[in-house]
Amino acid sequence: MLFFRVINLVTLRRMFPQLAVIRGQQLIGNYALVFYYMENMIEVGLKNLIAIQRGFVYTLHCPLLCHLDTIDWAAISGLENGTKSQNSFETPKGVCNKSEVCRSCEPKYCIKCHPQCLGGCTGTSATDCNVCRGWKEGKRCVEQCSAERMLYRHTKRCITMATCLERGGLLYMNECVLECPAGYSTTNVEQEEADFADHKCYPCRHRCPKVCDGTEIMYLSDADRMRGCTIVNGTLHIRLKEDHPNLVDELRNGLGDIEEIMGILKVFRSTFIPSLEFLANLQIIHGIDVNENAKFSFMVYENSNLQRLWNFEQKPTLRLDNGGMYFSNNKLLCNAQIQLLRRITEYNNASDTIDWSSNGYMQACHVQPFHARADVLSSRNVSIYWVRTHNIKTHHRLLGYLINCIRTEVNRTPYEDRELCSKYGWKSRLIPLENITIEGSFYVYNLTRLKPFTRYGCYVQTYYNESINSATDMVGLSDMVYFRTAKDRPLSPLRVHTARKNESSITLSWQILASEQSMVTLYHVDVFIQPDEPEKFDRRNYCTHPHQNRNAPSEPRLGGGEGEGSCSKDTCCCDTWEYEQELEEEEDEDDEVTAPDDFFNEQQSAEDGGRIGGRRRKKRSVKAGGLDSFELSMLKLLKETDTHHDQYARRTRRDADEDIEFVNRIFYRTFTTDNYEYTVPGLKPYTRYVFQLFACSENDTVYCSSYSLYTERTNPSPYVDRLNVSTEMEVLETVEPVSTSALPTNESSTNSSTSTPVSHVTSMYGDRIVLYFPEPTEVNGLTVTYRVEVEVINGTHLKRRTDCFTRLEHERNQYRYTVRDVTPGEYLVRAQATSLAGPGPFSEWLLIRVIDALPKVGTGTGGGTGVRDGLIALIVLLLFGGGGGLGIFFYRRRQRSSSKWDDKIPLAVNDGNMINLDDGFVNCPLK
Repeated sequence: MLFFRVINLVTLRRMFPQLAVIRGQQLIGNYALVFYYMENMIEVGLKNLIAIQRGFVYTLHCPLLCHLDTIDWAAISGLENGTKSQNSFETPKGVCNKSEVCRSCEPKYCIKCHPQCLGGCTGTSATDCNVCRGWKEGKRCVEQCSAERMLYRHTKRCITMATCLERGGLLYMNECVLECPAGYSTTNVEQEEADFADHKCYPCRHRCPKVCDGTEIMYLSDADRMRGCTIVNGTLHIRLKEDHPNLVDELRNGLGDIEEIMGILKVFRSTFIPSLEFLANLQIIHGIDVNENAKFSFMVYENSNLQRLWNFEQKPTLRLDNGGMYFSNNKLLCNAQIQLLRRITEYNNASDTIDWSSNGYMQACHVQPFHARADVLSSRNVSIYWVRTHNIKTHHRLLGYLINCIRTEVNRTPYEDRELCSKYGWKSRLIPLENITIEGSFYVYNLTRLKPFTRYGCYVQTYYNESINSATDMVGLSDMVYFRTAKDRPLSPLRVHTARKNESSITLSWQILASEQSMVTLYHVDVFIQPDEPEKFDRRNYCTHPHQNRNAPSEPRLGGGEGEGSCSKDTCCCDTWEYEQELEEEEDEDDEVTAPDDFFNEQQSAEDGGRIGGRRRKKRSVKAGGLDSFELSMLKLLKETDTHHDQYARRTRRDADEDIEFVNRIFYRTFTTDNYEYTVPGLKPYTRYVFQLFACSENDTVYCSSYSLYTERTNPSPYVDRLNVSTEMEVLETVEPVSTSALPTNESSTNSSTSTPVSHVTSMYGDRIVLYFPEPTEVNGLTVTYRVEVEVINGTHLKRRTDCFTRLEHERNQYRYTVRDVTPGEYLVRAQATSLAGPGPFSEWLLIRVIDALPKVGTGTGGGTGVRDGLIALIVLLLFGGGGGLGIFFYRRRQRSSSKWDDKIPLAVNDGNMINLDDGFVNCPLK
């Protein structure tokens, strides 16, 4: 895909939203995806791109293109060997904003796809693939086409013969091709053998050459243009400066049919070519351009990784019609290879120019073998033994030995994978004689800083002074030694995230470093509940500040920052490869032949650099030669203290004391898994849990990693947050009593001072309605508010009243809600609880009828109680009235009798006017 000077194109997100695979059958140079002079482009935006099967990515003159460094292009390109990624990215000149799409790894789909699927699927069968990894036959992805179908490489389809002929194709074996390959033709055949109406490719009668012009091979696209060419009409220059997976096979597909070169063949400055076997069919080099100034028709020079020319058992001859050979500065090409080539080639060697001393000087060409063995000490330490006497006849002074090691699962020879730029290539360590330990008849050296549970192949080579020439002088070389280091505590699981979840379970998913996947056999998980604190949520009034939508972004999770909580179909930022690259860089620090004191040093173990879902701390190496005895003793003391008394590090590992009490731990399990997933069952709905995940190499806490910490909430359940609402007769002393004489006849009476909740009341008397509903026993996290709806029904007129109050207010009201100032009529009442997950379901409607007047006295127990109380009150009033009347009567009578004589008052002494006692004025005293 090439994007060149497309104005105002900002992103490809809407243009190619479903693009998942770029096949790369036609390249531009070595690149399958090119952005050139895209001045307005901000991001790539190919959110579903998970594979580039061939080629790399190139950007230039794109000043605003951001976030290319966040994409794991190595995972997309499928670089599984040690080749270096050849992506070419330009640093953006503007300020990059927040990345919205980070396409860096294959999405983790919930469905386990068929092995022939690539780019996701909708089911588990081969017909549910979004993109096929190999071939597609009808609707089915297959590894190979069936017998009645033909391969069509241009579209990666299996088609019928009729379809091939309709498209103008030709039949070649079991393939449909647009043109016959080299050595085949549809016309240059014997007429007795061919049926031209079949459109088949038949072997040529004599020769059917395909002539192409001379060219320079610098990229794979140059080699693709030479596909099928048998004669190069000119000069062929091969100057490959960039690596590519399966480079020799790619060159063989493009250049493998060449038989003749009319000009000269020049292979120079090709860093990554290990051999010339991709020119297996080359027979003649005519050398028509050879003259006095250019007298060579076959030139090979300055190829740093060229180790062999051809397999001379399969290539019997080569002919140079004009000119000679030139070999120089091929440091890994032994002179024996050049001599074999000269022996099978028909040419005049008088004009040869071969610099024997500059070829193979870094390769052990003349070898004197000796024995070596390995003794595994631990997960990171191995002792290499080799014999002291070699009987090598040389006049050079022995300075030391080179120990060369490589990580490999198959047997290797010292001549394979000599690419110095490869991270999986050979690592060399120079050991001076004074640093080697002698044990009997063996030299011994301890290799450190190795990777746990990894298979290594090593050999020892003698190292002489600078005047040695490995191409011509005898060199001591041991036999290959293979060993596997012991198991160790692995690194913590990486990128722990939620694969699936519901209201009662959470499925965790994680990743393990590729270098440790074979070592990790067990996992252990501790699950802690993190209850929600009511005091924290009571500070907020959720009635005035309503709850947010539960689909809104959730709270940050431990163990993953923004944008990296999970690996979904839309966003996935996998840093596993980058993290392993960082570990490689840490281990490869100071891995120079010129710095022997810091090479293969013991790398920090997990117990010294324990991490919690993060990266290990990096310690600087300290040379012992620069420390005195006091400093050495202090460093030893600090190391012992850190190892034995670091309580924080002990808490992050499983080898903690058994008497430690785990707070809020509800679940723990040791398990095995093949797909890096585990489901934790039996959880509460919408509750937050904390997970501590350990990776173990053995069923022993000593071999378990530090934990990776992750937190997640379960999904809310629609079957909780349900309220049990009932009406209540309220006769509390602190509250004004409510008339309760209209209860149903089946309700029992009470004389206590407490209230009695009832489930159904059809009629009530008074001016208020009291509802009782406690907090729900099953809730999505925590209840925060309640909502009550009251509807007034008056014929066809309907009024609704809604009230919201917090959990704390309801608790202070003793879980009662009072509807005041109600008028006679019919009311519908229901309630709803709101939890952290949002509003729950409403309760069922309660129909309440409020009546104005008191009912007549009935025969029920309540009516008899009212009559009795009335009669008692009447009798008490009559008794008090009669007693009071009798008291007043006797008191007045006594007053009359006592005032008969004492009230006579004389007006004057010897007055002539005498008072008549019977005149009626006796009881009228004068004042």
